[in-house]
Amino acid sequence: LARRTRARVGDVAGLRALRAVLRARRALHGLTDLTAVAVPRLLTGAAGADGLAMLREAVGMGATAVGGCPDLDPDPAGYTEAVLEVAAEHGCAVDLHTDGSDPVRLSRLASVAGGLRPRVAVGPCDGLARLPRETAARAAESLAAAGITVVCLPQG
Repeated sequence: LARRTRARVGDVAGLRALRAVLRARRALHGLTDLTAVAVPRLLTGAAGADGLAMLREAVGMGATAVGGCPDLDPDPAGYTEAVLEVAAEHGCAVDLHTDGSDPVRLSRLASVAGGLRPRVAVGPCDGLARLPRETAARAAESLAAAGITVVCLPQG
């Protein structure tokens, strides 16, 4: 049995949530494989500098994946590139939360994911359902060709 748990890092909470997830992972060892995903709020600009430092610290503590929601950052492409850079530096998996409604952003992700394939996952991508069929198909083909896993929620 495998589980993936996202822990917010940075801001006021610092690394508290990640510490709790890492304690749970140790307690559940042998019962389940718990992936701890470190998720900062911002990663770009002056406001994102702390988030980036906290993300690197989280990996040093034992987070096995990095990710977050690039859609909430003022520079979604920069956020994605920062997450991919940290993942490449530390050999971590990537878990990005996005609505997937921007096919250009999805194509850019597919092109920059590069050597991390197939360790990159995006979801819930419910915005793909709102795109014209041909546009959604091209985006899906681009992600598949890059080895990126799309995890959709049933309600999406």
